Amino acid sequence: MELLSYEKNLYRNIVNLLLAAKEKLAATFRSCLADYNSNWGMVGSNGWSVGVPVPSLDLHGLRHHEVQNEVVRFLERHLRSGLFVEIITGNSQVMLEESIKIIQQYGLQYYTGYPNYVGRIMVVMYDDVH
Repeated sequence: MELLSYEKNLYRNIVNLLLAAKEKLAATFRSCLADYNSNWGMVGSNGWSVGVPVPSLDLHGLRHHEVQNEVVRFLERHLRSGLFVEIITGNSQVMLEESIKIIQQYGLQYYTGYPNYVGRIMVVMYDDVH
């Protein structure tokens, strides 16, 4: 069954609205993170900063084959707990890639490559989505 013209337009409009909402959400997150960092300082490597808990998982010391299970446990534990969490991968590209695979399976947004967050993944944990 082929879609009618108005159905195609409706689907296209819905997809465009969802993409715009995703971009706006990402921009809001980046803005909040920048405001937080300018007012309170960077999130500490231990996952805590001035009065604001940021759950953190440090993958240092784990073997590559252990990463996925640890990331799953961590995400499950903090799925509905707040704005974002931090996963510390260090300089290991394998740790980064394995962690991102799991984060993507959960459909969560994540950010890497910020200048002050080298070797870290910031994962957005929204209560209303999950």
